[in-house]
Amino acid sequence: MSELTLPQSKEELVQELTSKAVSLWGQERARALQEIISEHADHLLALSKTLPFFEEVPTLTWQNHP
Repeated sequence: MSELTLPQSKEELVQELTSKAVSLWGQERARALQEIISEHADHLLALSKTLPFFEEVPTLTWQNHP
């Protein structure tokens, strides 16, 4: 499996998301979604800064049930 690399800045992430939107829906629709893409980039960056410790592994075992 390849290593996941996070973009260094919001601008880089917005550019990456915009290029993906252009390839999926075209230039006009991607331009219309620019505000949403920018907001999405903010959320992704906030999440990437609060990831759990790497040894925390969620499990679905009998201990998780009442």
